[in-house]
Amino acid sequence: MLQVGDFGAFISDENLDKATKKRGWVNEFAAFYSGKQKVPIPTYFIHGNHEDFDLIGRFESNLQIAENLYYLSNGRIHNVLGISVAVVGGVYSQQRYTLQKDDPRLKGNRRRNFTLEDVATVINYQQRLDILLTHQAPALTETLKLLGSVNVVEEFRRILDIKSPRYHFFGHHDISISIEYHNIKVIGLQTMMKSPTDVPSMKKWFEIIEILGDTNVKGNN
Repeated sequence: MLQVGDFGAFISDENLDKATKKRGWVNEFAAFYSGKQKVPIPTYFIHGNHEDFDLIGRFESNLQIAENLYYLSNGRIHNVLGISVAVVGGVYSQQRYTLQKDDPRLKGNRRRNFTLEDVATVINYQQRLDILLTHQAPALTETLKLLGSVNVVEEFRRILDIKSPRYHFFGHHDISISIEYHNIKVIGLQTMMKSPTDVPSMKKWFEIIEILGDTNVKGNN
């Protein structure tokens, strides 16, 4: 299973941000992290803009957090069971987009912002790209109409134009949408839960696809 950010990667109430508290945080990640609860199937998540970034930063190189649970770090192409998966998690910030990843201005919660370096790494990847995972939506005609120009990302459309992945999945905006863009299936997924009173079955929060893996795929993780 691939997930598109705001996974709820917190292990204590102390580090929760305001938005996560307001939505009614479900302390499931902490149970996975401690081993008290098992992740039933291999699950790979990217970061959104509401995570404990100090926590997931520990797994930038060693991607496995627990049994069947993996963090796909930013600005990389990961080999997931022979499928090439490019990741640009988090949200756009004009102020921080051109900063180097080790810049002090990208510490703590500011790591929620992706950088030009993250985007360039994906564009410069030399092999074919199967899946692009982002948190925010690309700037396409349909997403611009729904979300407005300030909420979509032109750089993601550029990745689609240059790399032509088979699929692009995004989250963040809590919209369900499926777009055909130059033979690329672009899919926006809703959040599974906004609060404990939400009914997940009423939301389009997952998509089932089938892609055959390739043993020759090389990631840069």
